Amino acid sequence: MINFIHSDCLEVDQVDDVGLIITDPPYFVIPKGKITSKGKDDFTWDSFKDLDEFLSFTEKWFQKYYSMLNDDSFMYIFWS
Repeated sequence: MINFIHSDCLEVDQVDDVGLIITDPPYFVIPKGKITSKGKDDFTWDSFKDLDEFLSFTEKWFQKYYSMLNDDSFMYIFWS
């Protein structure tokens, strides 16, 4: 059975028998936003108070997802 979950990574409940996780988490590379051809984009999805807050967030979601993987599962992380 294939089950797609599209959600905030910290709001996903524990899932059993996970074979594959594909995630594209925030990068913390544009914390102050940038000017685009469409105007200023605040990049709120990539904004953290500081590096410690970003690392804490990253550790939290990674540990949560890692605990869901089976021994023969895969996790693909798209990162800048």
